[in-house]
Amino acid sequence: MNKNSKKERILYSALALFMEKGYLNTKIIDISMKAGIGKGTVYEYFQSKEEILLLALSQIIARDFQEIRKDVMKEKGCYLQMKAYLSKHMRLMEKYGSNLPDLAQQISMPSGTKAEEIKQVLQNIIDLQYQIMADVLKQGQAAHEIHTENLSLATTIVMGAINQFITLKVQGQLNQWNLLLPQVSDTETWGEDQLIQMLMKGMNAHFPVEKEKL
Repeated sequence: MNKNSKKERILYSALALFMEKGYLNTKIIDISMKAGIGKGTVYEYFQSKEEILLLALSQIIARDFQEIRKDVMKEKGCYLQMKAYLSKHMRLMEKYGSNLPDLAQQISMPSGTKAEEIKQVLQNIIDLQYQIMADVLKQGQAAHEIHTENLSLATTIVMGAINQFITLKVQGQLNQWNLLLPQVSDTETWGEDQLIQMLMKGMNAHFPVEKEKL
């Protein structure tokens, strides 16, 4: 996407403001000022703020996660694929200043004509994230790099850990939304490799599993 065109400048400017101020608190005039164009010019390209949000999600964020999927699948092995996903998701966090799972809460879903389309795009993005990790773990299982009897549960656990890791690592940025987060003071010591190793190996690989008594 060419950021230099007026339409793309509007989309990128709007997305940054939605992340920074929230959807409801962002006005068209704010978007036009950030994009460096007149308010009337915005309406030459978009009919409403809803349409801007819809296209920002579908043409920018959805595309970014499709690119992440391609990059992850280029890596060899479950460990490197998981690390690539975490690292690239973190980079998106730094790029947009927010974690995607919190976006729906931040923008306070609009109730206009495009509300259902916006919700569906958000759902598709979240589903894509889940599917990327499901594919990674499925390949890891086939290659005997990991063992799990329940792939969907394993995927959910891994995604939950990754999303919480990302959220807590940048909780200072998210505090403006008054999110209730655990008070963790040493996140600067957390490493991406540490998380992936823990997810891959567990906290105690030799922990005895008690068999159910008949």
